[in-house]
Amino acid sequence: MYKKTLLAIGDSHSSTMYGKSWPDYLADTWNMNLIRASSSGAGNSFYIEKLHYALRNYEIDHVVIQLTEPTRVVTGFAEYETRPLIAAELEDTNKIDDLGCYTWNIKDNESNIKTILNKNTKIDNVWIPQVGLSNWVNYKVMQDVIAMQYLCESFNKPCIFWSWFVSMEELFIEPYKWLKNNIDWIDGLSDQWLRENKIQTTENDPWHWGSSAHSRLVSEWLIPKIDNLTKMKNSQKVI
Repeated sequence: MYKKTLLAIGDSHSSTMYGKSWPDYLADTWNMNLIRASSSGAGNSFYIEKLHYALRNYEIDHVVIQLTEPTRVVTGFAEYETRPLIAAELEDTNKIDDLGCYTWNIKDNESNIKTILNKNTKIDNVWIPQVGLSNWVNYKVMQDVIAMQYLCESFNKPCIFWSWFVSMEELFIEPYKWLKNNIDWIDGLSDQWLRENKIQTTENDPWHWGSSAHSRLVSEWLIPKIDNLTKMKNSQKVI
């Protein structure tokens, strides 16, 4: 009997760094095989090529994409192009196919690049206020979502978006309000839900949760929201 396959895309919260995470429990609930494309610390733009790669190389039935912090800005980075993968095919943070990328954050870029290139750099004083905190990063999230939606439509795969750090409702900036009616998305903040329900983070890490927390997140928060989305879509079809 054919078993469908879920492609789950996200940041470290979708990885196995702290045990099982939401993709595992969502795939189990839906009785699907799982293909995980996690990018710990990487930005949304890096998801695009991971999605494209997976759609071209695997049999995918459903796609669920967990958006990350908008201020994570992705650019090409030649140093990574010649390096081998350091994680599983779809779980490397800086490389997919022959594409090497670096995700710029609003902290620690100078020390990160020094580690990568073994040389000092001076860029954070310009990057953080002029790029990382510019309005452009808000526009770029919407552009990334459009690109991923188009890829899924081109391969005829249903796709659902949700966000960990900033609610989807907030991500739809004014010029892109029209997009709300053109994609499947769920609102709310998983991070906020976990904290409001006093679900403990992992030891010595206030930003990540372990397996039991992700199990609850899926059963009590993510699945009900996806079910509500499905019911709403079905009611619109009836009308």
